Amino acid sequence: MTRRTIEQLRQIVGNNRSVYDNVKNGIKAWDTRKKIMVEKAVSKGVNVDGFFNEYKLAKDHWENDLSKFGIIAKEVDKVKRSCFERWGDRNHIDRSLSANWFSFKANTMDCIAQELTDMYGVSIDPEDIAEFIIQYPDKDMYPKIVTLNTTIMRFKYLVGFHPKYYCKIIASKSVEGVPF
Repeated sequence: MTRRTIEQLRQIVGNNRSVYDNVKNGIKAWDTRKKIMVEKAVSKGVNVDGFFNEYKLAKDHWENDLSKFGIIAKEVDKVKRSCFERWGDRNHIDRSLSANWFSFKANTMDCIAQELTDMYGVSIDPEDIAEFIIQYPDKDMYPKIVTLNTTIMRFKYLVGFHPKYYCKIIASKSVEGVPF
């Protein structure tokens, strides 16, 4: 545990020493358990480092996707239904599209498009947002998100936990028999 986490933990539990020790020991136990899970996966022939590198690559592709659709996938959560009807095709509206994309509290599509254009320097029109919504009624259907989620699920299945926690194990370099 880092010094900062220990200090935050002390602030949360106050002066109750037994709670502090229990939580601290629980965190250490979970870290130890993760190391054991990695050792078991390696002993079964799983290329943990290879799967972790695949996860890092998928994450980098997702984070560095500066295409129009990539920017829209990252930045747009909800839009107003009336704007979609104006800029897109109202014949595409169904229950799943409404649940995933429309909100009364959302910004208008032209405001969102202008903000994204200013932030990223890529010309994004309201029609682009409408086209993205029509093409991907569920944002998780965007190919780079699908790749990232598939990689995460594969790592979880083979090793037993999310790959982001594997970074801490690599940093500690205290797992025996695991090549780094």
